[in-house]
Amino acid sequence: MFSLRLKELRNKLNISQQKLADALGLKRTTIAGYETKGREPSIEILNKIANYFNVSIDYLTGREELTPDQELAALLSDPDMHVAFQDYSSWTDEDKKELITYLKAKRVMRENKDK
Repeated sequence: MFSLRLKELRNKLNISQQKLADALGLKRTTIAGYETKGREPSIEILNKIANYFNVSIDYLTGREELTPDQELAALLSDPDMHVAFQDYSSWTDEDKKELITYLKAKRVMRENKDK
């Protein structure tokens, strides 16, 4: 389960194996081994991975699922994602319109649910 969760989190955040390895002070081949060869990290590395993705060790090992708050925190903990939401001036107008449309739809859905 760890290998699946690690790869899933990395892919959700669009983080390369190399970027994760660099952040954790590991080699890219070590990350690849965790994802594909059944290698398991030490408790120290497991803690670093959990902290990096802002998730629990229980989540990484398959003992629990992420709550929506945890998933959002994990997504926003990525420095690139955080910057994107802090400074969306580099977004295209189309990207901005898509986000606005989504947020408006969510508001309507919530309002309809409350009725």
